[in-house]
Amino acid sequence: MTTTLGDTSGTRPPVFNDLLRELQELKKREGITPAKVRRDGANLQRLPISRDEYARTQHHGVDLAIATVEALKCVVNSYRTAHPVPGEAFDQRWVVLNHELNLEAAFHFNLGDRQLRARADLGDLGEKQYESRSSAIIEAFAVKLLQLVRSLCWTPGEWEANEAARINKLPESLRERAIFAALMCSAATFNDRAAPTPRLGDMLPNLSQSLPSAKGRKYPLPKTRQLFFDAVVAVGRQVYDPSISTITDVLRSSQPLLLPFDVIIKLVTASRWPTNSDYAYAAEAADQLLRDAGYVPVWFPPRYRKDLFLDGKRFFNYQDTAANDLFMDGLEQTARLLARIVVRIDRYGLWRITDYGAKGIGIDVDYDAVMKIGIAAFIDPDGSDTPRLAPPAQAGPASAQSSDQATGSTEAGMEGEAEW
Repeated sequence: MTTTLGDTSGTRPPVFNDLLRELQELKKREGITPAKVRRDGANLQRLPISRDEYARTQHHGVDLAIATVEALKCVVNSYRTAHPVPGEAFDQRWVVLNHELNLEAAFHFNLGDRQLRARADLGDLGEKQYESRSSAIIEAFAVKLLQLVRSLCWTPGEWEANEAARINKLPESLRERAIFAALMCSAATFNDRAAPTPRLGDMLPNLSQSLPSAKGRKYPLPKTRQLFFDAVVAVGRQVYDPSISTITDVLRSSQPLLLPFDVIIKLVTASRWPTNSDYAYAAEAADQLLRDAGYVPVWFPPRYRKDLFLDGKRFFNYQDTAANDLFMDGLEQTARLLARIVVRIDRYGLWRITDYGAKGIGIDVDYDAVMKIGIAAFIDPDGSDTPRLAPPAQAGPASAQSSDQATGSTEAGMEGEAEW
């Protein structure tokens, strides 16, 4: 299907699932090319950045399909050396997207071979570990494509002049996907200070409104990236884990493979990319929890219980310095559920903020209010997509809560910033 400018039905931006599906399909074989986009890339051609790049270059004889590929290239290349994790030559997101999408046509071999090369470039990740990481990176890439309203191919001065209009406000369902990707790619979230990623106000508007004003404040507010992870930790420790038996009761037979928050915290809030050994260590911790309990923990799904206590068998295998597929599936399912709960907590405005002055900001969750509303409202995948913004909670004085009670307390001395 070819999308032409002037076709009203073809000018609406695509929805996330259609865009992600198209990226996954077009990357196969030789990768994404203008010919494939022209034939089967209707969603990519409807992106605002594709239209903007076409408007920028059409006088050079460029058609919409070519402009679309160029716009995608510029987004991918914005990752290349922007802010890789210390010790890495290139940002891992660029390595994955460069190989998976092959927009530059630099690799003259198929997708499977490109993935093998990418795995080697990332430190020889295991197949499942690479699959999990690359899927999250492509999801984050799709979210970013929907957020951008102008092509990144403009010169730096032109682009910076229009930066204020860069990011669209995200609907709740898309915020869940974006937060999931931010957790699975936490190293990028921590280290990428410049790339156009969602601002805290776009991702968690009620949390953003609840923070004390930076104007006239003696000490700068902590970095918003740190505030985001503090909020995730508060939800993970105060809602997800304490009420996990309630969560599993609500999920019943459809219960996914959920992992305790303490098992995954270093994987979803890490400032460096996890290695095979990191995944294996977490899998070992999860397996040990199963064995030490002496009974089947409530977080363990009934459908797996027959395989739990087989003689000589670990449920979460962590041999060969890599976690097995079941653990990686559990990690992804847990991160998705955690992202949903974080978004719903923000929807109801259930943050408790304490200003500790020089010691930072404490972020907690009103657990009693969560239980009063009912845990189903926070985990139901069919929940309303219309955010219900509560009045911003006022930051309480430090005397209202001791510093050791503030689960999400941030350290002082961090430089405030507008974006992750």
